[in-house]
Amino acid sequence: MEISNLYIYPFTEHTMPLCRFNDRLQQFDHVIPIVPHEFGFLGGDAGIVDKGPPIGAIIEEVIPQNISKSDALLLCDPTNSVVSALPYQKQIQVAQELGIRFLASKKIVTLLKMNGIDGEIVDYPDIEIDLKGYRNLQDISVPVIIILGTGKGCGKFNTQLMVSEMFIRAGYRVAQIASKEYSSLFGISPFPSFMFDESKSSLEKIQKLNQFAVDLIDQKNAEVLIVGVPGGIMPISKFEFDEFGELAYLVSHAIPSDIGILNVYYQEYNAEILKTLIKLCKFKFNVKIKIISVSNKVLYISPEEKRTCDFYIPYKKVSVNNSIAESFFFRCFSLKPI
Repeated sequence: MEISNLYIYPFTEHTMPLCRFNDRLQQFDHVIPIVPHEFGFLGGDAGIVDKGPPIGAIIEEVIPQNISKSDALLLCDPTNSVVSALPYQKQIQVAQELGIRFLASKKIVTLLKMNGIDGEIVDYPDIEIDLKGYRNLQDISVPVIIILGTGKGCGKFNTQLMVSEMFIRAGYRVAQIASKEYSSLFGISPFPSFMFDESKSSLEKIQKLNQFAVDLIDQKNAEVLIVGVPGGIMPISKFEFDEFGELAYLVSHAIPSDIGILNVYYQEYNAEILKTLIKLCKFKFNVKIKIISVSNKVLYISPEEKRTCDFYIPYKKVSVNNSIAESFFFRCFSLKPI
């Protein structure tokens, strides 16, 4: 069978799961990260980006010779605020000349279409949900595991992939609604785009997501449902408070859960902080946290700059105080299936 390569441009921590879990991808055998020269890391193993174990994928420079080796090119927005197609035109031009597919978010594809270029959308899907006359919410017929995070980039999607892998290996049929917009590359259903539509009421979102979950379970003939919620459950700091857990609130009403997993940033935790987080999830979202998953991403607040900064520490250095670990079920940062 011919090997299929997916190139990612620009490769960042946001797209790291595509490299770390490339064996789960549906259409591609290998993922090759490419970056502009100024990004650094050229020639190094992709694992250096999140300080995790080596992956075996070497970071390459964005030059035509490298793009020509790909079967498809995934264009990413590292800032989630792309306003111009200009940064991608060189890569698109090379891909077009070589007849290579390119994939991108709706935002990027829309910008490129304005320049007469067509691409395949990889994003939260636009789905029409038929409520089938139901006025009340339907019961979810299988156990539900919900995965929350204290903020963005704290390893939720890694956890989602590892948990689903655990059930699949055990022989269970799994339905999954995932937090990453590119989840479909893994054969997983991303969150439907109506959940982000500000023109829709909370009631409509809850009803439609409930029906979406019921339909997905039926479609997969699933025995368990895993739901990863995008975004965070709380403001990160007084300088960054765009996350209030609205999406987690809606999801928890649409899809009641049996088990909750909370992903947190790395820091020195004490029992009171953890109890507060668990109570927050219980009373605000009705989610019973059974596992706290600690990432290797550290957040620190810079009062001088009035912003929150972050960095990664090597995953082997992630540890939890023994007395705390004995009181709470911890899974320290790991990039191997649990």
